[in-house]
Amino acid sequence: MEFENQELFDLLNGYMDGKLNAKTAKEVKKIEFPIDIAESMTDFNFSDLKYFTNLQEIIIYNADIDLSDLQYNQSLKRVILACCNVTNTHDMPNSIESFMFYGGNVKDDLLYLPYNLSFLELSSVGFTNIKPKNPEELTYFSLDGKCSKVDLSFLDNCPNLFRVIINSCPNVSNPEVLTRLPKQCKITLDDYAPIWLTKSVYSNIKNIDTGTNILQEIETLDKIANELVPDKNISEGEKVVNISKYILNNLRYSIEVLEAGNVEEQQVEENERVEEIVTALNNYPIKYALDLSDDYDEVCINYACLFQALANRVGVRSTQLMSKNHTWNLVDGNYLDLTSLDEGHFTIEGDDKEYTLEELLKKGEEIPEFVYYIGNFDDPLYKEIYHFHEQYYVDNNIGYVKSKDNFEVYDNRVLKISMNLLISIISLVLMGKIAKVYDYVRYHKLEEDINKRIEEMAIHR
Repeated sequence: MEFENQELFDLLNGYMDGKLNAKTAKEVKKIEFPIDIAESMTDFNFSDLKYFTNLQEIIIYNADIDLSDLQYNQSLKRVILACCNVTNTHDMPNSIESFMFYGGNVKDDLLYLPYNLSFLELSSVGFTNIKPKNPEELTYFSLDGKCSKVDLSFLDNCPNLFRVIINSCPNVSNPEVLTRLPKQCKITLDDYAPIWLTKSVYSNIKNIDTGTNILQEIETLDKIANELVPDKNISEGEKVVNISKYILNNLRYSIEVLEAGNVEEQQVEENERVEEIVTALNNYPIKYALDLSDDYDEVCINYACLFQALANRVGVRSTQLMSKNHTWNLVDGNYLDLTSLDEGHFTIEGDDKEYTLEELLKKGEEIPEFVYYIGNFDDPLYKEIYHFHEQYYVDNNIGYVKSKDNFEVYDNRVLKISMNLLISIISLVLMGKIAKVYDYVRYHKLEEDINKRIEEMAIHR
């Protein structure tokens, strides 16, 4: 047994008390790499795992992985990846039955599912396309999407599905596939679904569980969109202006959350009222964006989700982006941040007073179209290279990017260090989830076993 990667050998040998050899390697059935793996390894070549011929489960955090390195582990049943970037998913062993992927990205944008895979759980991932090698085998699919732009087309050929869960996902394409799933498949959606779900699709889903009155929200969004853009043939710019004016004139950023952002972080965490507001607004972004009589007001998640929902209905090309602390929209290649605009200060010619955009609207002032596209591109938050990474490692408590935040333009080395730190923080959060996920039941059993599994999962709610 000769290891190509000495770092990998040293790490595994250390965890086996110096007893790693050809014989002991064959006895190992589970490997869980440490969360701080980057401190022990700089070379993420895992091809030497071929010596672990009876390996059934592997858990890896914070690594760049070529999954072809696992192609010889033909006894592998379960793979859990957290905050990893992967390539060559088509080379994963077909023996894998369960694949769980949290906070990561497939570099070639296409996740191939192994032939025997029946259980798929994704959270905060940054790729669009999924392709099962054997669609008939897939029985369980769970997505905590955050800002993933997920194409549901791959579900169209999965006749044995009996559980689909889609949470916190503002960007979904081809949702009509849900109407063609078998009757035994229970579909669970949350308050993000009205962003991309039409009334006709909702009405034709056979077995749906929402827990919220999303049909009423869908109908309300349809009505607002028709009123704002009665003529769908107007320019995209006019559509954006009409939607933006409506949102800025009706939504008001939560004063309590805004004021809490100006004190120390520890004090914010101790403010139970603010925590209650943020949790409610994040879990039910459309409900609170539409309910203008509530006492919560809104935060950025409500602005961005409402814009995305209306944009979808009038044919505006928009994608909702999320970072750790903020969310905004990407409209035809331009960044649109209505939260910042609503909190901005503007002047009128001949008047020294500063106004918010909402105040300008109330005064009947015309707003220059350019103002809708944020122009502070020196801020890396709005640089494509920055949000390309940020959008895959997101936080559930999405609030407002506070004025005291001072971002600097990073060079590649500093950006890499910052991202490694961010990934480590998110990994610590995910450990609690993975700990609960690990002990799941077999997924070919009866539905009561699946319901028990769902209760054990730490789904973001």
